[in-house]
Amino acid sequence: MDRISIVGGQPLNGTIPISGAKNAALPLMIASLLTPETLILDNVPRLADVSLLQRILNNHGVDVMLNGKRPGDSAYQGQTLHISAAGIVDTKAPTSWFRRCGPASG
Repeated sequence: MDRISIVGGQPLNGTIPISGAKNAALPLMIASLLTPETLILDNVPRLADVSLLQRILNNHGVDVMLNGKRPGDSAYQGQTLHISAAGIVDTKAPTSWFRRCGPASG
């Protein structure tokens, strides 16, 4: 939606749900590796990229707990992630998780 058009002379009232941003969530999930404290991220979108990064972090020993949608939540409300990197066990990602890209052409 690019704009909201309001017609009439009545006062406005209500809320507009805003979905979380993947491009904000992914770097914050990675930043959790920098502290042993638990990082809590609210309104994280339910997307394949977020799920893949959760699996990658889990593979390294990072504990990722997610609280899903509760009854009554809107479809746009994201999930809450609790990420703890206090027990990192491995720093290498399996190469099978990543597709190979050819050399960049200039």
